[in-house]
Amino acid sequence: MPKDALISQADLMEWSGIKRKKDLIQWLMQNGIHFYYVRNGEVVTTQAALDQPLVGDDSPSTGIEFL
Repeated sequence: MPKDALISQADLMEWSGIKRKKDLIQWLMQNGIHFYYVRNGEVVTTQAALDQPLVGDDSPSTGIEFL
């Protein structure tokens, strides 16, 4: 599955075992997973957003680096 493919609320609920939308949103937020509400009010995310808390942020550091 491409990292930018949308993962539906139904798939997230099936995968996580969470039955209620409110609980799913809370779980996503607690785990630092970015998500969006689509036009019908359902929650979607991407594979990359699901992977990010597991692999960390690989973007270049913008902070000060001490040598």
